[in-house]
Amino acid sequence: MHKKELKQMENLLKSRKNILLKEFEERVKKYLNAGTEKLSDIAEIASCSSNEVLEIAIAEEDARELKQIEEALSRMKSGQYGVCEQCGEAIKKSTIESNSLCYTVCKL
Repeated sequence: MHKKELKQMENLLKSRKNILLKEFEERVKKYLNAGTEKLSDIAEIASCSSNEVLEIAIAEEDARELKQIEEALSRMKSGQYGVCEQCGEAIKKSTIESNSLCYTVCKL
């Protein structure tokens, strides 16, 4: 990839990272404020519990994506971004454009 394309991809990744971090902060604030609510019946408690499970699943997925973004940014700094970690071949530009977190062209 050319320097200009790498810079664009870096900006895209950093932007996504900032969005995820902001969502995380909002989720933490919401969670901290939720402790002040009084739940009045079993249905309300069950609903709240299922919402918490969903929030945890979303947070875990966001954490995985943040880790992948950090790894991609690290590969950019080391000059390995766009190179398959398995075989060392260049990853097609179209593949990177469709999946900026792609790190291999080999089937895992």
